[in-house]
Amino acid sequence: MVYLVYSYRGHEYTVYENLAQGNEPLAWQHRNEQSQIDQLIEQKEREKNAQSKPCRYEDTAQYAFDQFYNFLDGEPSDFD
Repeated sequence: MVYLVYSYRGHEYTVYENLAQGNEPLAWQHRNEQSQIDQLIEQKEREKNAQSKPCRYEDTAQYAFDQFYNFLDGEPSDFD
């Protein structure tokens, strides 16, 4: 049995050639392994992008209300 180790998009995978009858062709093994790696990378990207980004006070509704109340009270605000 021959084992071949490859690297694809920063991940290693192994395919093997078994000369016994009924062995999956090497091209199929490559395609399946690379497809799994692609799916893993896409899933990691989706999880990374789904994480909520840190929120600044200036980006909140509370900040807008505070600035509006400052404006109504005659205090300096960003609305001036």
